[in-house]
Amino acid sequence: MRSTGAASKIVGEERARKIADEHAREIAESAVGAVYKVPGCTDATYYVVSLSRGACECKDVQNQGAPCEHLLAAEIVNAKSATCEDCNRRFLGRNLYEVTEDHESLTWFVGDLLCRSCAIGHGII
Repeated sequence: MRSTGAASKIVGEERARKIADEHAREIAESAVGAVYKVPGCTDATYYVVSLSRGACECKDVQNQGAPCEHLLAAEIVNAKSATCEDCNRRFLGRNLYEVTEDHESLTWFVGDLLCRSCAIGHGII
């Protein structure tokens, strides 16, 4: 029995949330610009996802014509992460430190986000 389009969309969204929950850090750290490496659900395969193009290299995209779970997982992680203003690597939001008015520096603006290593290196924390 074939699943309907709505049921398959729900399954894809559930898989995307599962991938994002289990691999958020790994996905965020793989980012190069808007391109992410996202693991598959069932095997050790990784798929390259381009958010700017809305594309994934998996075969599900060609078969479904709708966003696959890898693209959705990358979108979830992208929404929950940001780029360190110093090292330009992507981190989950909870792993970033915001520059406040208390920190006197000509290098950073209030509100800039730094990863832990860069924040320590620059005396932010």
